[in-house]
Amino acid sequence: MEKIRVELAKKSDEVILNRILKENEMKGRISIAFQRNPSYINSLRVEGNQNQVIVGRNDKGKIIGFGTRSIKSLYINGKINNMGYLSNLRVVRNYRSEGYLSLGYNYLKKLHQDKQAPIYYSTIVEDNKFAIKILTNKKPYLPYYHDIGRYCTVAVSLFGTKKRRKNKFKIVKGSHQNISDIVKFLNKNGSKKQFYPYYSLEDFTSKSTNLIDFNIKDFYVAMKDDDIVGVIAKWDQRKYRQIIITGYKGITRLIKPIYNILSKLLNYSPLPEPNSQLNFFYVSFISVKDNDTSIFKELLCALYNDFAGQEYSHFLAGLHSRDNLLKVFDNFTCVKFNSRLYIVYWQDGEKFFKWLDNRKPYIELATL
Repeated sequence: MEKIRVELAKKSDEVILNRILKENEMKGRISIAFQRNPSYINSLRVEGNQNQVIVGRNDKGKIIGFGTRSIKSLYINGKINNMGYLSNLRVVRNYRSEGYLSLGYNYLKKLHQDKQAPIYYSTIVEDNKFAIKILTNKKPYLPYYHDIGRYCTVAVSLFGTKKRRKNKFKIVKGSHQNISDIVKFLNKNGSKKQFYPYYSLEDFTSKSTNLIDFNIKDFYVAMKDDDIVGVIAKWDQRKYRQIIITGYKGITRLIKPIYNILSKLLNYSPLPEPNSQLNFFYVSFISVKDNDTSIFKELLCALYNDFAGQEYSHFLAGLHSRDNLLKVFDNFTCVKFNSRLYIVYWQDGEKFFKWLDNRKPYIELATL
């Protein structure tokens, strides 16, 4: 086995990191590559308060693989706690053996000794059977990967006609006048779900915020009797995080030409051409009182109506399969992509893992 040096990435590595991301796309019926231009490292700010990129280099100094460890403050069992997030694991061809992988995980375990997070979460696309098999095989060098169910990413087409609202709730936009109330609602209501992010007022008002390019005017707030009962928001991250559609396979590849012809007649969003960038935004900060689907539907309809037929082709949202809000997307033309959500921990995190209660998980898609 070739000698590999494992260390933290340097700023000068960013071009190579992005190239590896592009060349190692997520394969499936629709294959996707993630890009982090112009700065991979700066883009990680939305993923956590602390971020470390672990790289492996061969004897010529060439990066043969990398992964990211992030730390963030979340609600765990209703209390604010740090949790880790493991992401963007990529290994170039000819180095995808357990020997090389073990070097990376041994280094990750050393970083874990800083005790910044007791446990981690990670997602793996369901179609990526190879990664699931490798990472869940309980080899001695690996932490435990405990599957806690399906995480669903929904891509909603914005080419349809406007949606009819029942107007049971007053929908207002975010502003400097109501942002304090919005933050209080996000924390109070979000704490009822497992892993909902903790937010401070400064996150939305400080110039040094990690919520890059988020504008409080993009909040959609449902009101009832002057009380907030639901919140969602539009978050466009295309200036620093991009999704590239790299290709299609199977039945999707065969029906793409026909689908695109029909989409013009039916006013649906066409399937993007291979190697084109998806023109989208995230629906983020999803928080609804009592998980009431009628509130969530009105919020989504208000946002959808503001952007249908305009510059964006889609919006993306993510919810766990146990979350009943997910069924609201059946009212929209959409495509669903499924991943598995894992809690990851070493032996010193087992007690913490067993402490977790059965609240419905919420993972903020815009920070994955």
